[in-house]
Amino acid sequence: MSARIRATASAIVLALIIAAPAHAQVSSAPLAQVDPWGVGWLRSNEGPLPTAIWANTTGDVLAPLYASLQPQQLSPAGRAALRRIALSSAKAPTDGAALLPERLRIIEQLGETERSIDLRKRFASTAWGKGHERLASEYELVQGQSQTACARVADKRGDDNDWMPVRAFCLALAKDFNGATLVGEHLPPGPDGKTDPWLLAAISAMDPAVKARPEGRYTNAFEAAVSVAARLSVPVNGFAATP
Repeated sequence: MSARIRATASAIVLALIIAAPAHAQVSSAPLAQVDPWGVGWLRSNEGPLPTAIWANTTGDVLAPLYASLQPQQLSPAGRAALRRIALSSAKAPTDGAALLPERLRIIEQLGETERSIDLRKRFASTAWGKGHERLASEYELVQGQSQTACARVADKRGDDNDWMPVRAFCLALAKDFNGATLVGEHLPPGPDGKTDPWLLAAISAMDPAVKARPEGRYTNAFEAAVSVAARLSVPVNGFAATP
């Protein structure tokens, strides 16, 4: 999508916010909430949007708008406006279920990871909700709560691919560098089918005997936690996209 289309999409969404009056919302929907779109976290004094904001709108229409929104590229005012969209409770747009991963992405990139974990946990049986515990562990790691995060890993199977990166990191935190390297060498490939060597190199750099050090990564909570623990360098604008 071109920069012009992205800018137009953002302007349309932000215009919706400016035109919409604030209405009070319940700060958090009950666990029995049927519709994930109906879960919101804004208090009445935070300017939540009216629940009918997406009335007469379809998921197909909103999909390119949501995909174009990159919180890290917005001004503080733009981020504040987008936060009102992402955290407001609303009636779902028609066929809006497919947009929920995009809503979660935006919530996380706005730095509201706890809200994303909350929503995923409420709907743990969905494809996008089942990873809530892994996300919670990453959030705990970046918050310095490694004991709690690593306790979660202890309950998982050793061959569970989803947990292998966190397991390797937790072993390194415990100074079991041989174990961390063994797990790191068996990390599953990414979506592109290729194994990213960065994590193994970063975890290895936590060993004082290792001199080679990759550049730090700060594009998500887990990589930021690893980079900080390994005392890796911070690239220019390294924290720009960190949730």
